[in-house]
Amino acid sequence: MADVTNTLVEELLLAPYWVIDVLPYRVPANSGGQYFAVEEYLLEQPQIDDIRKKMAKVILKLNCYTDLQVSRGPRDDWATNPKPDQLAGWIRECVPSNEMAADHISFVIQSEYALITLNRDDTYLTVYGASPEFRELLAALATSAGLFMWKAS
Repeated sequence: MADVTNTLVEELLLAPYWVIDVLPYRVPANSGGQYFAVEEYLLEQPQIDDIRKKMAKVILKLNCYTDLQVSRGPRDDWATNPKPDQLAGWIRECVPSNEMAADHISFVIQSEYALITLNRDDTYLTVYGASPEFRELLAALATSAGLFMWKAS
């Protein structure tokens, strides 16, 4: 199972991707704003806790619609549909200030040929290889949690 899932992850990391983010659009490189200062602020407590709670809501609601294969760290250990409190805890713990937690989490949705990743130092989830219908579901779930989904270029 792990070998099949790891192979799928490697394939999907090469696929087009979307972002579930706190911002509604990509910030242009030539913007006059304070993107990096704001991002640094959002990665601090208690702001990052709020963001991770929103992400947990998206993933937990998604798990109502489809099975999830979840891996924390080096992708050598996969859990299928972990208990909701455990899954939410993993997401909430994946923050820059918690060096004891996983530095990233991968969510594989085999039925949709999709991958969602969360990195400890990011304020967004990355979605790889999702079909238009699945992206529509994810966008609705993101919106319901106060997040946005947009195509990365």
